[in-house]
Amino acid sequence: MTTALHSEMHQDHLVWKAESGLWCDEVEFWNTETDRMEQQLREMLELLGSHRDALREHLAAIERRRESEDLHELQLALYEMGEAGLELPVLARVHQQTAEEQIRQRDAHVRLRRYHHTLAALCMVLSRACRAPL
Repeated sequence: MTTALHSEMHQDHLVWKAESGLWCDEVEFWNTETDRMEQQLREMLELLGSHRDALREHLAAIERRRESEDLHELQLALYEMGEAGLELPVLARVHQQTAEEQIRQRDAHVRLRRYHHTLAALCMVLSRACRAPL
């Protein structure tokens, strides 16, 4: 009976050694993978900075457009009151250009919204995954 017990114990040790060897290999791979993830996160932070810049530029463009619209509205009101200023054909041409710019800006805003929401959702998922208990 003792020989069988010793044999079983030796067999267990061999299995455990093989298993722990696999674990060591996996952890070494995970360390390499973690190095890559850190690099990717640094790159993502740079890209996030570019996204923030794009948001600032978009906001500035919206504000410029609003100022332009206010001026156009004022010019139209002055024309209607008979004040000197731009003639109706010029106002109509400016209005058409403004309408086209509004469409371009709307399209840009929709693209930016989708991109931003995708980034925010994926960042939330990554953040939750990183915070999950081991």
